[in-house]
Amino acid sequence: MFSDNQRQSWQNIKAPDGLFEKTAEALESVPTPQKRSFKRYAFPLIAASLLLIFASVFFIGKSNDAFVYVEGVAITDESTVFALEHLPAPLSRSTVVNSSITLNVQVNSETHLAVSDGYFEILSENGEILFSGEEYTIHSDAKIVWYYPTVEAEHRLYLDGKALNGAVRLVHSNETAERTLTFVKN
Repeated sequence: MFSDNQRQSWQNIKAPDGLFEKTAEALESVPTPQKRSFKRYAFPLIAASLLLIFASVFFIGKSNDAFVYVEGVAITDESTVFALEHLPAPLSRSTVVNSSITLNVQVNSETHLAVSDGYFEILSENGEILFSGEEYTIHSDAKIVWYYPTVEAEHRLYLDGKALNGAVRLVHSNETAERTLTFVKN
């Protein structure tokens, strides 16, 4: 395919004299890059990582805050006792009278409310009744007046939401003129 002349020409190709020496000198004059040490970047990386972890834990922990308050007191898993202002007297032995308690529910997501006994009203900021019934879904903070029978029993206001999931357990006592509230998580 190739002639002998072509092969011979290729075999005779050589670099000019001194090219190797010039290249070696040029490479020696180029400064070598310094190695980047891990220590130089370790502290800022670790500090940034820790800051990110603490910030995410702080904000994630705060994002799910939802509470039920009565008279400014948060209802928790520990029992909270409130005195009854007055004991409603039944009109006859067969009549059951309703008592009420005002709850401030703070939520940050859709929360379904339902009561085991009685009914509740959701009030506007100026006291107008927005809803009255046994079940309702709220999307923001709400002031609720819960009407329940004064029979000595356990009553529950169920809260089913993303951040607030459980029930406010209310035990009414005519004997001690107290009502005990506890938040029970599901």
